[in-house]
Amino acid sequence: MTDQPRKERIISPEDKQTIKAIAAKAKRLRVEQGHSYEGFAINNNIHRITYYKFETGEQNFTASVLIKVIRGLGMSLSEFFKDL
Repeated sequence: MTDQPRKERIISPEDKQTIKAIAAKAKRLRVEQGHSYEGFAINNNIHRITYYKFETGEQNFTASVLIKVIRGLGMSLSEFFKDL
């Protein structure tokens, strides 16, 4: 094991914009469905801090979190990304 600092992944401005758009859509749909962010996270087996960071676009997220969110919204991947 080395003592070198962990390298941060560089995310392009375009990718950051896409992440924020995905997060904003998920939040809008969650709110429209009447879910609190905490309740939504718990009901979909996502740690509430992980979900908060997802929804605010603060950090890159895994595919598994994205799938849980979209399924929790009652949508398919194609439905979610249709007008994004």
